[in-house]
Amino acid sequence: MSDYLPTVILPGIGQSLVKLLDAQGNPVKNAWPLSFDKERALAQLKGPLAKMMLTRRDAGFSDAVARLAEEVVEPLTMYPDGKNKYRLRPVRYDCAVAGYPEDEHRRVYRMVPMQGLADIVGEEKLFFFAYHSFGDLETLADELNVFIKNAKKLTGAPRVNLMPVSLGGVLMNAYFDKYAEEGDVHRVVNIVSAVGGTHVVADVLGHNVDSAAASDAAGIFGRKAAEYAEKMMRTVPAAVTEKTLHAGIDAVARKVLLNCTVVWGAVPADRYGALEKRYLSDGNRERVRKCASRMAEIHADYPAFLKRLADCGVEMYHICGYGLPLIPIVKTKNVLSDGMIDTALASLGAYCAPPGKMFSPGYVQKNAEVRDAISPDRKIDASTCAQPDATWFFAEQEHEAIAYNPKALSLAVRLLSDDGFGSVYDDPEYPRFMKYTKE
Repeated sequence: MSDYLPTVILPGIGQSLVKLLDAQGNPVKNAWPLSFDKERALAQLKGPLAKMMLTRRDAGFSDAVARLAEEVVEPLTMYPDGKNKYRLRPVRYDCAVAGYPEDEHRRVYRMVPMQGLADIVGEEKLFFFAYHSFGDLETLADELNVFIKNAKKLTGAPRVNLMPVSLGGVLMNAYFDKYAEEGDVHRVVNIVSAVGGTHVVADVLGHNVDSAAASDAAGIFGRKAAEYAEKMMRTVPAAVTEKTLHAGIDAVARKVLLNCTVVWGAVPADRYGALEKRYLSDGNRERVRKCASRMAEIHADYPAFLKRLADCGVEMYHICGYGLPLIPIVKTKNVLSDGMIDTALASLGAYCAPPGKMFSPGYVQKNAEVRDAISPDRKIDASTCAQPDATWFFAEQEHEAIAYNPKALSLAVRLLSDDGFGSVYDDPEYPRFMKYTKE
């Protein structure tokens, strides 16, 4: 067996299958990603939709949408203590990817195409920690701890590497907060990670959403539904669209989001205080509040968290995207991002020009001690990052398209397989700033 350390992948929000179980523990259907009869769901809206279109008023349409939203997310329902209402189980294997069934083997590589890493370290050292994206963060941290120790046992390795993708960064924070001192992790390579949260989550929780982009929400029913919603919006009064969008968000928030510590773990530090006061201050969600507040503390002083991790022997690296505004449905329009996660948050502090803008000709990087910290397109100043020499940026990188960025993937492979490589200055093939080029 090779001397390479095993890598544990912490996937993003839509990359783990979660099953709804019956009373005997048998799988009934997929709980996540959502599994429901789209034709039946749309049929439920036909009557209220027709009445709304005829009267040019809400006429109960927003209530119908709210009821449908509650029905669709019912399997994900959480209690105010942050626990799931139903028995749910992620499709997780305690073995390495090498031992996966063929269909799951293909699915994992389709979600996170790390064949390049497997070719170097061996599939027997590649692990995929499937988890419930709308689960309890403390429980997930405990499960990840057990999973990591099992990976060490199976491979005989003294430590593992972690590769958090997107939402996986939230889970990583919770795991380290509880188990950093166990000393089980060597390197962390964050891939477009929500390590510092995202304003998308804060905007949705705070109803800071743009009804002009409400058709995006209809995309849950498929492309045709989204296209129909976009056409319908051209004739529907704006007030109806606004009311309907907020009714749908309210329904999902009550059932799931407000009770979910994973969701709260993705709220940026500068947005947490107002949202805590609005939703968590009445005592009904005290356990959720305690967990959410701790994650906010980590976000607020991540350099201190990094020092704690470094003292435990953990090295951390970041691969980020930039050049895009956040998704249209949220009203936060002035932050540079990969479409889903703010570049400043993913990079732990890069100073960024607003979308569509660049620094003035006279702009000078804020930290003169960091070499060549301004991006060629003058949109990023990396000198303000918590770890400027361990953070890479890809221009025009869309969040989900990171899976199709061969340069970013090969960079991750290099970091996870070569302890002699760990800085933006170590290899001219991987400079601090690169541009996304689809494979």
